Amino acid sequence: MSGHFEDLVNLNMAAKAVNGIALNMTEMVNNLLTEVNLTAQPAVADDMFKKELWRKILDIIQGFLLMWGIITNSATVISLVRYSEGFSHHVCTLIKHQSFLDFSSCFCGFLILALPPYQATGNLSLDYAICHLWHGQLIYWYFMLASIHNLVYIAYERYTAILHPLKYKDITPTKTWLGILAVHIITCIIDWPLGFHARMNGAQCVPGYPLPGQLMIDLIKAFAVLSFFTEYFIPMLCFIYFYGMVIHAVYKKSKEGIGGSKSATMEKASAQLTRAA
Repeated sequence: MSGHFEDLVNLNMAAKAVNGIALNMTEMVNNLLTEVNLTAQPAVADDMFKKELWRKILDIIQGFLLMWGIITNSATVISLVRYSEGFSHHVCTLIKHQSFLDFSSCFCGFLILALPPYQATGNLSLDYAICHLWHGQLIYWYFMLASIHNLVYIAYERYTAILHPLKYKDITPTKTWLGILAVHIITCIIDWPLGFHARMNGAQCVPGYPLPGQLMIDLIKAFAVLSFFTEYFIPMLCFIYFYGMVIHAVYKKSKEGIGGSKSATMEKASAQLTRAA
């Protein structure tokens, strides 16, 4: 069954990656559309019609990819709950947590795509919370960033299992959940400014920053630069280091085999490496 689980996880990661590309393309088209003057000449209006058509096509593709992510992540969680034999508690918990985060990000992305924007309820307190948490896409990006950080945690888990097996044996379920808690705490610290990409204008939620002035714009720009490092660059370096060390250790141990046979350490490392995606 482990091969089945790995296929599900790999399909899930591929769907998520393609979905991210589609989302970025859709956002690029949306940015272009906002710059087009609706009262322009017919040639410009025709160009806008073509862009609107492409946006709808991309929305349909993105919708299918999001549904695929929802289905595959749901199947992964259900499979691991029903057939968890062959997985350690630590590995099984991390993969289920990863699938839950990916399912949540895909589900939120689908709702953002399907629901009409900026719907007010009439309750100012509730509208204020919905404006910043939902329409500012704080919840959506929370699950996206938590997914990235959890992948770093999984990479560290593989690194520890193969290069530090004695230390890995000391990992208890409590330590596993403390690591997951740390993932969410780090995500909360990094993610909260995203709620300020929308603001209340009277009784309506509109795109924009909560405070006027150049200082607010400079703070948002600084946050964007910081986000690049904390959300993408540093995790990428972690992936390269952890998995690079794992590959190097496995390759080095493979050279220690006698008579073309693998050593016991190599076999154990290979099993640990392939047990989780």
